Amino acid sequence: MNLRQHFKNEVSSSAFLVIDEETRIVGKYSQISLTDSGHFDIWLVGPNLEPLSPRKLNSILKSIQQEASFTVLTGEAYTQTMDKQLILRNLPLLGIKKKRKISISERQRITHQLRKAS
Repeated sequence: MNLRQHFKNEVSSSAFLVIDEETRIVGKYSQISLTDSGHFDIWLVGPNLEPLSPRKLNSILKSIQQEASFTVLTGEAYTQTMDKQLILRNLPLLGIKKKRKISISERQRITHQLRKAS
């Protein structure tokens, strides 16, 4: 199972990017990839692979530290996990867009508008 299949119902399709021939979930403060062994590789790094400010990095680590053990470098940190729920619980913290879910009433309203237009 690839990364897109794991998260297709939870993560916005715009967050999936192919970088160096590898599909990644790219957020404002992180990149997530799937290793060959089936682990999720979480890399805390800024946009365009720029280092995060120490304040931002410490803020993210403080919130996630209880759930995962990160290796901290200057301006970035990384870890590997098998826990998909860890990623899902922390999507906003990682700067990753959630998939937009349309309610039944909203779907009916849109359908009604489209029928009126045609």
